[in-house]
Amino acid sequence: MTNSAAASERKSTAHLFGSRFFTGLLAIALTLILTGVGAFAYLSVSSPLSLLEGGDRPIAAATVFVPRRAPFTLSLLTSPERLIALEQATA
Repeated sequence: MTNSAAASERKSTAHLFGSRFFTGLLAIALTLILTGVGAFAYLSVSSPLSLLEGGDRPIAAATVFVPRRAPFTLSLLTSPERLIALEQATA
């Protein structure tokens, strides 16, 4: 009787350890996946390559000061640092 009780206790302990192990492994895996998704979202939003799609403002506010008879105008809808980063990223 004592032999089967000890075997049963070992099975129970092994099952408990296995359950804790897989629960911890699942928690670590979910944490890593969520961290990766968050990092990807942050990098894709702050990337200078988003300038290729267009700026966040359709019309610059300073265009009201440009004369209508001007033959040529250039409007930068972003900061110059982001333009430099875009140039480096596309090179």
